[in-house]
Amino acid sequence: AEYMGEYVFPPSTALHWIGGPAWGWHSVHHSGEDYNLATALRQGAFQPLNSCWFQLSLALFIPPRLWITHQALNTLVQFWIHTSEVRRLPLGLEYILNTASHHRMHHRPPGNCNYAGWLIIWDRVFGTFQPETHVADYYGLAQPYATFDPIDANLSHWRRIGASRVLGRRVRHPWRFSLRKLVEPIPPLEGEPAAAPRKRAKLTGSMSTIWRHYVAAHSVVLIVLAYMHVVRVETAGAASAGAAEAAFLLLTAHSLGIISDDSSSSRALVAEGVRWA
Repeated sequence: AEYMGEYVFPPSTALHWIGGPAWGWHSVHHSGEDYNLATALRQGAFQPLNSCWFQLSLALFIPPRLWITHQALNTLVQFWIHTSEVRRLPLGLEYILNTASHHRMHHRPPGNCNYAGWLIIWDRVFGTFQPETHVADYYGLAQPYATFDPIDANLSHWRRIGASRVLGRRVRHPWRFSLRKLVEPIPPLEGEPAAAPRKRAKLTGSMSTIWRHYVAAHSVVLIVLAYMHVVRVETAGAASAGAAEAAFLLLTAHSLGIISDDSSSSRALVAEGVRWA
């Protein structure tokens, strides 16, 4: 299950990058300008619309319970590689596994490389591998978001593309198969994370200390309520009954995002007033 799941993961991820609509779903994951473990949890709301088709094909060969186990293990493996603190792994593991170093290149603009889940060998043999040679504090989208609003983030890409580009391709890979690439040396990594150069200013927002604590506290409450909502809907089997709850959770996330942009703006005060009304 692990092998077959990994075999379809790179094409699924590559499609996120190549296709216009698919990139609109996946770009949310790549929007984080700080590369840390929280980035692994930053997922687009519509991304499953693309991944599910590759995963459904495996239902012909893998029992559902075994596939669920694979998904859990795959998530755990990919969680830890979202960090800028780990440099290179020893014992030649960099030639086989998708490591933090390899995945950093996937998140560094333009990032059109290293699509693997946990085995980097697929990228190496198909020509989509790009080694990290220099440490740099440069992550996120080539055209970064100008807001912390999660709803805006999920819709931002669709405003940037016109109707003629919906089915356009962002990236073109030659996809040349070469076993020789498996033993091609990986260049050394230069630089230290603490002294990594920053290529552009990051989105920071404008919040007073009081509002900063306010957003932090309500974000924790939001996470807890969202988890309780998902559990309740799944166990009760009544998704329609939780529509009002889901709308309130979305409104809360939207409001906290606007406050994070500029807590003194009238837009932030109106959004939070509506949420409490």
